[in-house]
Amino acid sequence: MNEQEFLDQYMGDSGIYEQARAFGRKKAERDIVFNFLEKNNPDVLPSSSIGYAEGSGKSDRYLPENEKEYLPLRDQAFTAKYGQGFPEMYDKYKPVGEGAFGAVFQNPDDPSKVFKVQRQPGYFEQQLGDTEIDRQTTAAQMGVAPNISSVTNFPTKARPSEQPYLLDKRNEGITPRIQKMEMDKVNTIDAQGGDEKMILDHLGITRNQYINMQADRDTEGLQPVRNEKRKLSLALAKQQLNLADKGIVHSDLGKFPAGAREDHMAYDPTTNKMQLIDYGMTDHFDHADNLHEHTRNMNLKEEELKDYTPGANAEHFLDHKVNNI
Repeated sequence: MNEQEFLDQYMGDSGIYEQARAFGRKKAERDIVFNFLEKNNPDVLPSSSIGYAEGSGKSDRYLPENEKEYLPLRDQAFTAKYGQGFPEMYDKYKPVGEGAFGAVFQNPDDPSKVFKVQRQPGYFEQQLGDTEIDRQTTAAQMGVAPNISSVTNFPTKARPSEQPYLLDKRNEGITPRIQKMEMDKVNTIDAQGGDEKMILDHLGITRNQYINMQADRDTEGLQPVRNEKRKLSLALAKQQLNLADKGIVHSDLGKFPAGAREDHMAYDPTTNKMQLIDYGMTDHFDHADNLHEHTRNMNLKEEELKDYTPGANAEHFLDHKVNNI
């Protein structure tokens, strides 16, 4: 099984992705393996001593927890369901995460790269995918996003449930596809344990020390943490404003700090470098009638905006969803 065949199966109608994005990859994997084996080859599954009554709808079969027993059962189910070579490819392509629009894998041949895979059956999904690439490319040129190395599209079969949608006139001449976008790997705030842990690790402060300083109202000891949190907030604001200079508003960052999408933010507290990822949900505004730069904000650049009336200023910021920038 080659890479395209593996990704096609992984993202397919009965693939792991659909369940993984809802329940997590491990649970999705085990549910698929158990359900397949229980239906097609139940004798390979160990039986517990619970002894549910026949017709109860409950099974006394179970999947072992230890890998030595579990992996051969997993490989048997995967091979029967997805084809020869799938278990090997599944182990080779390590997951980074699953989201609403695609799955992200570590590049097995280059630890500095990852790739995002999306299934795009029709015009709407393909347009979203192409727009995401275009906006991330623009953001990468400003240093706001990781660089895209390559984009590969390959055809896939339409699902039966998609047939009515594909009859839409706008899908004429469009072939369902899978899109693979390879990019630089970044270290998200989420991968670093969240903003607080990231900052404490950077400062060399343990969690217990931090709790004790809070309990003791140690304002002097807590000040470095506050300073780093302010630097983080400022770095995020600057990058959002830099995006806005190109008319881009990233609308999938959550509300900072509480509710922030830390899996979409990469930050290095040593350099204060912030990058934003996942441009699947962005807005774009045309600046043709309103040429200026948002980064000419006196709080960030020590400059002053003088070329707006109060009314024009308010209208412009409303158009830009000021809460995002």
